[in-house]
Amino acid sequence: TELSGEKVLDLEYEIQFLSHAAIEPINCTAFVSDNFCEVWGPFQGQTNTMKKVKEITGLSEDQILVHTTYVGGGFGRKTKTDFLEQAVIISMTIKKPVQVMWSREEDMQHDFYHPASKSRFQISLGDDGRPLQWDNQYAASSQMAQDYKFLKWMDINLISYFSTAHSDFLIPKIFPTVMGYDWDIKPHYDIKGVDFKSSIVEVDIPLGFWRGWMFQNTFFLESALDESAHRAGEDPFDYRIKLLRKSPRHKKVLERVAEESKWGSPITDGHGKGIAICDFAGSILAEVAEVSVNKHGKLVVHRVDCVIDLGRYVNPEIVKSQVEGCVITGISVATKEKITIKNGRIEQSNFDDYRIARLKDTPEINVTIIDSEFKPTGADAGLAPTLPAITNAI
Repeated sequence: TELSGEKVLDLEYEIQFLSHAAIEPINCTAFVSDNFCEVWGPFQGQTNTMKKVKEITGLSEDQILVHTTYVGGGFGRKTKTDFLEQAVIISMTIKKPVQVMWSREEDMQHDFYHPASKSRFQISLGDDGRPLQWDNQYAASSQMAQDYKFLKWMDINLISYFSTAHSDFLIPKIFPTVMGYDWDIKPHYDIKGVDFKSSIVEVDIPLGFWRGWMFQNTFFLESALDESAHRAGEDPFDYRIKLLRKSPRHKKVLERVAEESKWGSPITDGHGKGIAICDFAGSILAEVAEVSVNKHGKLVVHRVDCVIDLGRYVNPEIVKSQVEGCVITGISVATKEKITIKNGRIEQSNFDDYRIARLKDTPEINVTIIDSEFKPTGADAGLAPTLPAITNAI
């Protein structure tokens, strides 16, 4: 749609392919005999593990024992069963216990990657600075379309509807059926004139779920909102508060992070602050990042304040650890990580050319948990707001 007016924005953002890059490479140990099978591995999906062993061996469930070891980083990669299949098939063939251990290079170059995506916005603002028209085109490869062919046929990328400005009456009905999760999928911002179009881009690259797997949507939305606030001449926090008037739970989280981060107070010369919020399928998290960029263009993230409402929870220390880990992953994605493909092959093979955030890149991270009686969700929401909080601060 062609927009007209004095306050019009034409924006484009993208997210690159990413590897899971867990410190522990892919591995599995299996021992298959004529009437019994034991497997040991860092499995993230025990039910699928059991199903796959039954399928390969022909054994019944009471003849199979699955041992889940401590996971040295999974992030969704170890929900797959390819490494399990290798160990079980080899053990069946040679009739001895087998341990399969991938090299770092094999692990990184034969991953199930986080999909690349691109989002464009054409936004028209009214005299009050609020959006009058919000056109958004979203193109991405889809791990779900690879797994469920009917989604590819329908050209529906379910993930493109999480933590966004748009909704669809079909999506909340389809998603629980496909994924088994009864999640509330609806926009938290009150934005008028939303027109959304999504296209699945087919790629011959294995795709899979990644940590905070819908984080790209938050990056796109929160970046566009910040640029809208700038164009309207308003404070980014105040601008968001106005658009959250129908979402009191989100408004409370955003107000709390502004308080914890002392939003609006003077900061060190050369530093900037950025703010962002996400709804990770019912887990609401807002962040404020304080960053600086020196004369050589080097970005430093000094501090990240986080406030999360994830509903009922058990152990606050685990929640905080999860959020902290997600923030570091977000910094890593924003500043370092990238998978590229040349002549049909992944170019990166180890941590020398697939760079990740290290201890020296870790800022001060403060996590505040809001006690609430909403249904329990999770703390993977910590990744999604990190990217836009950093880029908005710049």
